Amino acid sequence: MPSVDGDIYDRIAADLREQMAKLEPAVREYERLRTLLEMVAAEPDLQPLQIDAHGSAPPPATNALRLREPRGYRAAQVVKLLRSEPGLTRIEVAERLGIRVGYLYQLLPDLREKGLVRERDGAWFPV
Repeated sequence: MPSVDGDIYDRIAADLREQMAKLEPAVREYERLRTLLEMVAAEPDLQPLQIDAHGSAPPPATNALRLREPRGYRAAQVVKLLRSEPGLTRIEVAERLGIRVGYLYQLLPDLREKGLVRERDGAWFPV
């Protein structure tokens, strides 16, 4: 009775691991695209966007030398951008809006707590 060479199983296992490693990025991209398709195919929310600022402090004092955007302006911009381009990372959101990515580390979790956005694998989506 011929003996089975144990090395063949090791080679097969190594080949399978190599193929799986090659396919992993495609699987992640497939999942990302499936999520985007679900969001695009869903009924659009035609409600006007009203967002309170993420902070709870009173509005800052008016400074005649410096014009400020109204409270919640950036939050509304972020949600509007994610509605038009779901699946962006913090860096991509910051680049498109011309703001610092560090600000989004505070703002996006606040918007998530309010139920306006959600995160999946580092990408952000509107709810």
